[in-house]
Amino acid sequence: MPEIPDLEGYRAYFNKRLPGLTVQSAEAPIPWMARMGREEFVERMKGQVWLPAFRRAKYLLFPFESGDYLVVHSMLTGRFEYVESEGGPTVIVECMPLPLKRRASLFRDGIDIVIPPTRRVAPDALSPRAKTHNYLNLIMADLEAKSQDKDAWSVLLDANGHLAP
Repeated sequence: MPEIPDLEGYRAYFNKRLPGLTVQSAEAPIPWMARMGREEFVERMKGQVWLPAFRRAKYLLFPFESGDYLVVHSMLTGRFEYVESEGGPTVIVECMPLPLKRRASLFRDGIDIVIPPTRRVAPDALSPRAKTHNYLNLIMADLEAKSQDKDAWSVLLDANGHLAP
């Protein structure tokens, strides 16, 4: 799985090459990889003009002039490939789908956050390496955040008042 510096490297690499280029064709060999359906994806991609890519956490977002986005999750991406050829560059992105339709606006517009009074469990109280599936403090924090703003996401602080990892 690529780390953040790797993603920044991919972003910089593609931003030197893609902006302004027009998509000539697209494929979706596995229909469910394109959440809108294979035919619509292939048709919708034709003629799209690439804008500079950006990163949100472990996602690379490739915007187009039309307002559409190609969202790639680094953990699920097989590979990126950029090939120069006589007919112009070819960009290949092999990836697995994520159910992002509901969350697309969050990537585009950002997320409202609330810092609830509930604190993250301290690592000296419970090792972060222990996979206990105990997320009670996260559930409580989300309930507190939702009581203030139904669309907000909670961001927890540690015992010292710093952003918790």
